[in-house]
Amino acid sequence: LVSSALVVSFDNIKQPLLSLVEQQPNNITALLFLGYINEWSLNYQAAVNYYDKVIALDNNIYIAYKNRGIIYLKNNMVKQAISDFTQLLRIEPQAILPYYFRASAKLVGKDYTGAILDLNNFLEQSNDVPEVLLLRGNCHELLAFYDKAKEDYMKVAELIPLDTNLLLSEAFTVAEIPKDLSKRIEALSGIARTSLALGDTSQAKSIAHSLVKLDDGNTNANEIMAMISASKQDWQQAIEFYTKAIASLSGPYADDGYKSVLYKKRGKLYLITGLYEKAKQDFNKSIWLQSGWQNADAYYYRSVAYLFIGDKKKAIENKEKALNFGFNESDWDLPIPLPDWPE
Repeated sequence: LVSSALVVSFDNIKQPLLSLVEQQPNNITALLFLGYINEWSLNYQAAVNYYDKVIALDNNIYIAYKNRGIIYLKNNMVKQAISDFTQLLRIEPQAILPYYFRASAKLVGKDYTGAILDLNNFLEQSNDVPEVLLLRGNCHELLAFYDKAKEDYMKVAELIPLDTNLLLSEAFTVAEIPKDLSKRIEALSGIARTSLALGDTSQAKSIAHSLVKLDDGNTNANEIMAMISASKQDWQQAIEFYTKAIASLSGPYADDGYKSVLYKKRGKLYLITGLYEKAKQDFNKSIWLQSGWQNADAYYYRSVAYLFIGDKKKAIENKEKALNFGFNESDWDLPIPLPDWPE
């Protein structure tokens, strides 16, 4: 978050920098600072324009490519982001962070295999970075390589240990939770998901129970229990667990992206059980929390809800949005037949 003091500081130096650039249009330092200021202020196009000028003057400025690539990635300009992150490796061939940046872009572009190759290059030089292992685990999971994904998640859990005897003790307190708690929770959730995918329901359930003991772990635990229930086609119980997960994810610091996913998952169960109005409401909430290409499938599910409700106009509008945002109809994953689309 950008503090108000930082914003004031930026305002104080922006005008002098603009005046300096008017006098010295090729001043790379001033152009870079103007890029930073606009990036922090979320004026992304202006920031890109300044980074463009820097790169035109000197195509070996690492920070200009990195910052521009991150802006491209935030705006779903995947090819441009990958190109900029590749330039980082040209400038600093021994650097490893560009592999992580480029893998993140490939993940957004759904090139999971390419992302794994980049993450492997990173991990060959530094094999104990939880963020990188988590990202590779996500890619393996998306490719249905559940054994490999589970290995990555277990490695993260090993890197961020927590005494299980302490965890199960009534004397366990929040003060004894490790600083990297969120990464450990993500790893444990990944282990539970992959265990479930590999048919080990007991381990998934055991992890869900252990997560309840962790601070803010109830959301993850309830999500896992929902997934277990859904795997048994106990749709009503799964809905109840997702409802608990959503309720536990509240407050000013709640992760909107995660909450959006939970609403979407519950909405899909409402579709399966024929509660189309409730499904539509959940997809509305999911899209309100995270709109655009990042939630393309939610628009498609909502279009189906509208179709079942009988609102053909909104069904077609949402289907078009989903396809424009990159949703592929072959990715339809619900055990119900689609109704006929109106011409």
